[in-house]
Amino acid sequence: MKKIVSILLVSLILVQTSDFTFEDILKVKDLYEHAKFHQQVYGDNFLEFLTEHYGDKVNEHDGKHKEHKNLPLKHSDSCSHAQVNFTQTILYYNFSCCDTVEKNSNFFYKDSYSYFKKASIFQPPKQA
Repeated sequence: MKKIVSILLVSLILVQTSDFTFEDILKVKDLYEHAKFHQQVYGDNFLEFLTEHYGDKVNEHDGKHKEHKNLPLKHSDSCSHAQVNFTQTILYYNFSCCDTVEKNSNFFYKDSYSYFKKASIFQPPKQA
């Protein structure tokens, strides 16, 4: 049961990160027809077709056919990056010191405890 759940979660993450939508599922037919066209005209197998449209040769082959817009996973929004600028402002504060005034207080604190303590049993020895 753990294996099934882990496989389902991994496949869910894979589908979500590849930006695969329902519209792309509908475009699989166009992908198949365009691959068939490449096989008839250029003699390409399916792997060569994928490298021309999704792999290393995309830049060389991208402008040759108008059908490339209808292929799946060719979104214009699939590569969007948010640019965030961080500006660090430095604030300087000038702290000026005031003259302090000393007051003689009329308050006298009186201790509320007595020095007559009971001797505790757990005291350290008086003489070493």
